[in-house]
Amino acid sequence: RQKREKTLEKLMLEGVSIPCTDGVIIDPDAKIAPDTTILPGTIIKEGCEIGADCVIGPNTVLYKTIVGSGAVLNAVQSEEAVVKDNANLGPFVHLRPNTVIGENVHCGNFVEVKNSTIDHHTSVSHLTYVGDSDVGSGVNFGCGVVTVNFNGKTKNRCKIGNDAFIGCNTNLIAPVTIGDRAYTAAGSTITDDVPSDALSIARQRQTNKEAWVAKNSPSHEKKYSPMALFRKKTAPSPSLTRKPEFIIAGLGNPGREYEYSRHNAGFLCLDVLCNRYGVKTDKVKYRALVGGAEIEGKACLLMRPQTFMNNSGETIKAAADFYKIPPERIIVIYDDISLSLGTLRIRRKGSAGGHNGIKSIIWQLGSDEFPRLKLGVGERSDPDSDLKDHVLGKFSKPDLETMRKTMERAVDAIPDILNGDIDGAMSRYNG
Repeated sequence: RQKREKTLEKLMLEGVSIPCTDGVIIDPDAKIAPDTTILPGTIIKEGCEIGADCVIGPNTVLYKTIVGSGAVLNAVQSEEAVVKDNANLGPFVHLRPNTVIGENVHCGNFVEVKNSTIDHHTSVSHLTYVGDSDVGSGVNFGCGVVTVNFNGKTKNRCKIGNDAFIGCNTNLIAPVTIGDRAYTAAGSTITDDVPSDALSIARQRQTNKEAWVAKNSPSHEKKYSPMALFRKKTAPSPSLTRKPEFIIAGLGNPGREYEYSRHNAGFLCLDVLCNRYGVKTDKVKYRALVGGAEIEGKACLLMRPQTFMNNSGETIKAAADFYKIPPERIIVIYDDISLSLGTLRIRRKGSAGGHNGIKSIIWQLGSDEFPRLKLGVGERSDPDSDLKDHVLGKFSKPDLETMRKTMERAVDAIPDILNGDIDGAMSRYNG
């Protein structure tokens, strides 16, 4: 550190301006002429020579680079290059080995130059790569120009004559020569030489197809979204301000990979219920996503267990214990493969029927006397196929539309269940 500070002090005594030494590292053998300013974050390594009246930095790294007088290098990284008088580079310019930047050349944002010579008064404004090229004087590069110098086997050179104009997004496929004062049209891919004073247009001619949108409607056609069937904007209901009397739980598996699967029918039905009453299950409690709703004057805790299906009982029991809610006031909504697609079965109580989520709830509560709404998702088309693949498979568009209607009926039945009329709900909505 002392050596670095001595180097900086020596340069300042010789007339180099270093207004802030933060991040400035200069090799002791670097040659910097008086009246040049070195800004913070500049690193000047071995083999560098910098002329007078330059501004180097901020955030510039030079290695074996020769810089003429009056040059400005802002956020430039340069290795084994030459920058001549009054060149203006940056920010974010990369000069790679064997590059020569001529007098009064401007290279703007995000320009890379490699193994190339750019003659005086040429402007390479921004977002351009110049590799293995010989560029004349007074050339103007538009945005996004690329000299395509590598064909997969060999490197080839481009030659661009004086006062040429290279349009935006032009690709020059080397080897190719652009003559003096020649123009390339924006968006062209140039594969052949362009004579002096010529305009080269190498792009497909524009075609307008009248009334194409009306005939095809690619962006105006209403796109199918399963989510739209279940999640619609509604006016929010008043938030729950008192202790829940009931739990309404929809069963499923968390994670995007399980969305709209048959096993997540309970989650989807809870979406319909939330939509109906303007509720969000967006709070995390008892290892579930929960929300509160007033339904027919009853305070309800809506739950979406996040423990995966087979452990659904753990989260429901935790909430039931906390609020001291008995099993007969816990309503569970879930899928049933033994019922045909779109069938609704409301039951006051009963066994698990092979459903692992219900098994978990019965085990945790120590009771099977809780009402449930079973949503038929249909049996496997092939009895020998894997049951797991079937229940985790996603609903088709027609099947989702059928299920939505069933879920609307299930939600219609919930007020009756809350009011104790389970038999009436069974009579009115089962089927």
